[in-house]
Amino acid sequence: GVQVTNAISGGTPVSATVEVTGTGGVFPAGPGNLIASEIHFNPPGSGDTTEFIELLNITGATLDLGGCHFDEELGQGMAYTFATGVQVPAGGRILIVRDRTAFMAAYPGAGPLAPGVFTGALDNSGESLVLYAASGQEIFRFTYSDSIGLSDGGGRSLVRVIGGTPNPNDYTWRASMTDGGNPGTTDALVFTGDPLEDADHDLHSRLIEYATGTSDAAFNPATDFLMPNGELPPLWSALPNADYAIVELESSDDLTTWTAAASPWRRYWRLKVTLR
Repeated sequence: GVQVTNAISGGTPVSATVEVTGTGGVFPAGPGNLIASEIHFNPPGSGDTTEFIELLNITGATLDLGGCHFDEELGQGMAYTFATGVQVPAGGRILIVRDRTAFMAAYPGAGPLAPGVFTGALDNSGESLVLYAASGQEIFRFTYSDSIGLSDGGGRSLVRVIGGTPNPNDYTWRASMTDGGNPGTTDALVFTGDPLEDADHDLHSRLIEYATGTSDAAFNPATDFLMPNGELPPLWSALPNADYAIVELESSDDLTTWTAAASPWRRYWRLKVTLR
């Protein structure tokens, strides 16, 4: 369905909500249907000419980005306005770059690229980014930082952890798996199938095996996941790009009440994996 609501004051729209969940047609980009999915804010070197922002259409309809704009304002060091007629297909991505020549040399064939380039630069220390619709309505607003390893001049980009059901309000980021990032695509490991399935009958669900990099087609003994009582760290580790899984380590003294692991002295431990 499509829902569009407006509040009018003195003939001027002061707020709006655009929700697009259906398929087919062309609809304006708005809150909840377009997100920032990758940012390369501090490439290696001093020029930062290969900076880019990737936007992702998370709906089943085409989105019209004409007139949408980033403005140079307090806390935002870059500016860009989408030309009339720019559209993103259902599930599609579009890249806004700082220097087209430098970007295309570094990423041959990557795209699609939005027309032109953005002015200014992405702040290497982190900043707030706001994308506005042509009407002035905020589409999204978030803050990124330079605290994620290797993304601050180390070669990696910031990748949005999205999973199978994109949440436009969840700003969880990680470093890309390889230097340069993945402009126009994703390096996330996709999860498919029944998360509770245990095809190899080793008492480890399909989702747990996805998250830890083992296979539900090959028996894995409990020792692959467990550790001696009271010892840290655990023997298992979650794959950094298993974006469809939320992995948590919990502990208990009685196998009834479980809490987030905070002490190595609890008697029992368990791995909790939830489908994102």
